[in-house]
Amino acid sequence: VQGLKAFSQLDQAQRRETDLNESLKTTYKMIEHQIPAGVEIKWELSDLPRVMVWPAQLNQLFLALLKRGVEAIEEAGTITIQTRWDARFLEVVFSDTGRGYSPKQIKGFFQPGFNNRSESVRMDWDMVSAAGIATRHHGELGVESSLENGSTFKLKLPLKTNP
Repeated sequence: VQGLKAFSQLDQAQRRETDLNESLKTTYKMIEHQIPAGVEIKWELSDLPRVMVWPAQLNQLFLALLKRGVEAIEEAGTITIQTRWDARFLEVVFSDTGRGYSPKQIKGFFQPGFNNRSESVRMDWDMVSAAGIATRHHGELGVESSLENGSTFKLKLPLKTNP
């Protein structure tokens, strides 16, 4: 129950100063039991300054990127989660060794539509929502990928923003 409360931040839905490394770890703990045995999570976390964000929204974004990485790995592989920063920006990077995506697939990531990643066709809003969350935080969400070479999703957030 404490993990769910920390993830959802329902009692703290306001924008507040947040440690994104802690948010990433909390998000991971929420779905750790759903990650297949063949998927290794590698952490490369820098000491980050605290930033003003809507933590519950960023947790949703992190969840979408982590789930996408897990889905991209067929049997065994690695998801690397990195954080880094400089004087102006903070970056959170999710890289996986999964199947990768074609340029056509990448073009559709941030547009609402249907997918067939599983046996059934379903509406896919995860990445649309993730891009909207990045925009609300005055940031950018990008992807680099090629078939059979995995993918890298990068969230870039300014250190200082107006409310």
